Amino acid sequence: MWYFSWILGVLLACSFA
Repeated sequence: MWYFSWILGVLLACSFA
């Protein structure tokens, strides 16, 4: 499930943006 960690990273980046 590589996409799951990728999505988590994107959500974290958006929340900190």
